[in-house]
Amino acid sequence: MCLKAGQSTGFMRLGCPAMALSDNPFIGLPIAQQQQLQQAYVQVMLDIAATGKSYSFPGLQLTRADLAEIRDTLSLLRLSIEYDTGQARQIAYGRADTQNQFDPLQYLP
Repeated sequence: MCLKAGQSTGFMRLGCPAMALSDNPFIGLPIAQQQQLQQAYVQVMLDIAATGKSYSFPGLQLTRADLAEIRDTLSLLRLSIEYDTGQARQIAYGRADTQNQFDPLQYLP
C-alpha cells in the first residue's frame, strides 16, 4: 500500500517507504477511527500469522500472502496517528550549491 512497483524513494522507515504525508489516505480521519483500524489490522496480522487462514473485511480479503501489505498499512496508520496527534512532522530536504555564487545581474536584459 505504500508504493507501487517501479516507484522509488529516498529512504525507508520501518519497512514502509517514505512518502509525502499528502499521499497517506488515513491522515485527516478521526483519531479514534484510525486507532480502530490499527487494532483491526493488528488482529488480522496476528490471526493470519498464527493460523494461516484468510481474513475478510467488507470488500477486502487478506491472506498470508498479503502480510507485507498489512504491515505497510499498519505503518501508514502509525504515521498518520503520529502526525495527527502532533508527534511527527514531515521534513523536506534541500541542497544548496555553495561553490557558485549567484549573480542576479546575469539575468537582466
